[in-house]
Amino acid sequence: MNALVIVSIILVFLALPHTHAQLDLPSDPTSSSTSSVMDTATIMPKADSSRQCVPDCFMPGVLRVAVGTTVTFLNTDDGRHTFTHGDPFGGPEGAWDSELLSPNQSYSVTLNEAGTYRYFSKIDPWMQGVIVVGGLSTNNPPVANASGNQTVDERSEVILYGSGTDAESPILRYSWKQISGPEVQLSNSNFPGSISHSRQPSFIAPESASEIQLQFRLTVTDSILQSATDTVTVTVRNTDAVPNRAPVASAGADQTVIEGATVMLDGSGSSDPD
Repeated sequence: MNALVIVSIILVFLALPHTHAQLDLPSDPTSSSTSSVMDTATIMPKADSSRQCVPDCFMPGVLRVAVGTTVTFLNTDDGRHTFTHGDPFGGPEGAWDSELLSPNQSYSVTLNEAGTYRYFSKIDPWMQGVIVVGGLSTNNPPVANASGNQTVDERSEVILYGSGTDAESPILRYSWKQISGPEVQLSNSNFPGSISHSRQPSFIAPESASEIQLQFRLTVTDSILQSATDTVTVTVRNTDAVPNRAPVASAGADQTVIEGATVMLDGSGSSDPD
């Protein structure tokens, strides 16, 4: 009886679904050949598949293999995923799609043509990766610009201005992360100090008894997940430490009028330097 039980357990384990596709994917004439030889390769999700894993949600995030390599997508996460050729912006491109893989299930595809292929999870579309087949990519990384440093008053709204350029491919995404100073919550982020994927996020400058500095890092990523960074510093002033100056009153010029006439008094020349 014990032997039968053991055999049953082994059979159940071996029966876990695994699919394989033999594909001749569209060739990429910009890709060069490589002399490296790799018959098989495995891609897995990182332990943390929340939005905070961006931009490296798969291991490896960029896989470089020889033509003819069989790539296995192994779902080591505790949730279900797909491994789908394409990206979340343009959608599936149709060369392969694992459909839903439960934990410990896998899907394999043999890549017989050189090229650069993006893939993503349709369940968690922020999870993206790239496979370069047949040589190293000659694509250069993008350029990130976090704009200039700012000086603001406490309790004021602050906007971070991010931009990026890439002569070879469009910028795929922007992300901002605070790297120093008292933590603030950026717009479109989950909690103070977490990543925002807005191009121009905002936050409320914190109160402080003295002048403080907050530093933020912008990361821009191109279509094959190459990235570049830039940083910006926001100096927050304590408004109580700056003496408030009195306004300047201006009642307008003296006037001479006849009796019974309507007289207009003009205080529009008054001002306040603060």
